[in-house]
Amino acid sequence: MDTDTKGDMYEGLLEKNAQDTKSGAGQYFTPRDLIRAIVECIDPHPMKTIADPACGTEGFFLSAIEHLQNNSKLSRKEKLFLENETFYGWEIVPSTRRLCLMNLFLHNIGDLKSKPPIYCGDALKNEPIQKFDHVLANPPFGKKAVL
Repeated sequence: MDTDTKGDMYEGLLEKNAQDTKSGAGQYFTPRDLIRAIVECIDPHPMKTIADPACGTEGFFLSAIEHLQNNSKLSRKEKLFLENETFYGWEIVPSTRRLCLMNLFLHNIGDLKSKPPIYCGDALKNEPIQKFDHVLANPPFGKKAVL
């Protein structure tokens, strides 16, 4: 089974879970159509960093990947940057962070050897660790940190 098929199946399961329960995994899941519209408006380009301070299962990153692949002929250098240096995220709920990591891995982002730049914690509590070219996010609604 190719990567796109596995990733699409996993995304489908996550979306079905979000629909079947009142608020997904205890959180608000942004509708995929809204995510695609926001990514189109921002129009990210290769070799730019993207952060999501409330990443959930990471619909924004996946939509950005699709946008970049469909709108750019990526060089090898740009593909490597996309896979390893483009995305930075934060998620308060540890189990949702794990879903995010699996989702990214199934879409060929990151690897099993390096520490992924998806952090468990509240990104709104502290100054950012670095500056980013784009921030794609739907802010959290009332979820308090459980750390």
